[in-house]
Amino acid sequence: MTEHVPLVSVVVPYFAHERFIVPCLDSIAAQSYRRIELLIIDDGSPDEGARRIRQWLSGASSRFERVHFESRSNRGPIPTLNELITLARGEIVAPIASDDLFLPDSIELRVEALRRHPEVNLVFGDALAIDASGHVIADSFLKSFFGVSPYFMNNPGSLACELILNWCVPGPAFAVRRRYYEDAGLYDTRFAIEDRAFYLRVLANGGLRFVPAVLGVYRVIQQSLSRPAEPAALSRNYAELRRIELDALERFCGWKKLLLRVAVNTWAPPDGHPRRRILARFPWRVLRRLLLGFSRLVARVHQVLHKAGLRTAGAR
Repeated sequence: MTEHVPLVSVVVPYFAHERFIVPCLDSIAAQSYRRIELLIIDDGSPDEGARRIRQWLSGASSRFERVHFESRSNRGPIPTLNELITLARGEIVAPIASDDLFLPDSIELRVEALRRHPEVNLVFGDALAIDASGHVIADSFLKSFFGVSPYFMNNPGSLACELILNWCVPGPAFAVRRRYYEDAGLYDTRFAIEDRAFYLRVLANGGLRFVPAVLGVYRVIQQSLSRPAEPAALSRNYAELRRIELDALERFCGWKKLLLRVAVNTWAPPDGHPRRRILARFPWRVLRRLLLGFSRLVARVHQVLHKAGLRTAGAR
């Protein structure tokens, strides 16, 4: 019996990355996985990116089972991403920003992870980090930017804690079953940090898994929304994260909801009400670090006990 090989929809919302779009597309074409459709929307970018994309497609479109490209007026990154997902025909959707890259076996590893775990809707992995010139600045996005070992992401006991208290998912390293978008909805256009809101929605259902591999290349650009340089931008991001997490609270229960409460209060609670002023003085960031440390300790103890059990079983 022939094994089913699902079609993967790679979706690329393009805006103002003229310098980076061709390397991005080259990395998609170079995938070891063959069944790919490529969907691109130029979201009214003022540069020459659309011309470069058309030129690239003229010589590479035969690599893909289907290609869709359109250039239209600007609607914003989240509506554009949602539009691309509605155009997708693949069973699996793999979004990528137009300045990021896939590694050659990236799609294959994601598809295999989803095949091995039919109960999950989303898989993600680690990424390299590069600067605007393409120089590698970190071998592990998770470890270098968020201080988290990939081991803790690969441990079911600590994965939820890491995602709630230490938001650390690299953009070009995940894939989602298209049916999940159909069942649970697209990205929330109320939020600019749309992936945080989306991951919390998936996590509330328990339907995600870490792939212990480097799957993509994340380009760190100073103007990036996820890595803002200015204090004002950081403040806006913190306020946005708080709104996202408050909105997600009702989807959680038990210890995950308690962790999310801690995360919410980490982002500078508003002044005004006396109770809120008291909450603002509580060392929430210290508590968050303590909870992360405890979760990682439990994961390590579990690992030691598991190995000891395997050795005992082998001795028998």
